[in-house]
Amino acid sequence: MSAIIRAADLFCGAGGSSTGLRRVADALGARLDLTAVNHWPTAVETHAANHPEARHICEPIDGIAPRQVTGGDLDLLWASPSCVNHISAKGDKAIDDEDRATAWAVLRWAEATRAKWVIVENVEKGMGLKKGQKVRRLAVLRIVSVREEPLADITPEDVIAEGFPEMTPREFTEMFMRTHPPCSRWQFVNRIAFEYVDGAADAASLPLGVS
Repeated sequence: MSAIIRAADLFCGAGGSSTGLRRVADALGARLDLTAVNHWPTAVETHAANHPEARHICEPIDGIAPRQVTGGDLDLLWASPSCVNHISAKGDKAIDDEDRATAWAVLRWAEATRAKWVIVENVEKGMGLKKGQKVRRLAVLRIVSVREEPLADITPEDVIAEGFPEMTPREFTEMFMRTHPPCSRWQFVNRIAFEYVDGAADAASLPLGVS
């Protein structure tokens, strides 16, 4: 059984971001389970034409129950909220607070879907940077492998990779079940291994996620 990468593309458009996600999934031999959302019918129709296999939702993002449309937890949440009212070129012109509020919807989705990774595409001001500040790159990662397996199959090496060297596999499993109800030890989870492209560190593992 191939691994599944569950993702959502919020404020979707022509589907360039989704194309990138699909290429990654294909390279890893995984199946992409994609949910695309936008309130603008033209955007949804365009995305559907380019990605007919995706699940499409044409509704205002604030009126959607994230877990109902995605089917549960996400591996990746990609969001491209409006940047018009974040750019410095706006100057002293009136700011549309309703438009700016779309960025906050990303946080609600991230919390509701327990997304392991969240990528927000926007301008620098969308990050709250002060004038003159530059975006700082933390790291460049390359996905090495994706696999789906029962939580009970976790090994001592896996526990260390997850960042809990002091725990045994049983202790880690019990902790994971407490923090991810109603997960059981036989629940299938996704494991994603990555490496730093510029060699800053050895290959590591992304946090486990319930599939």
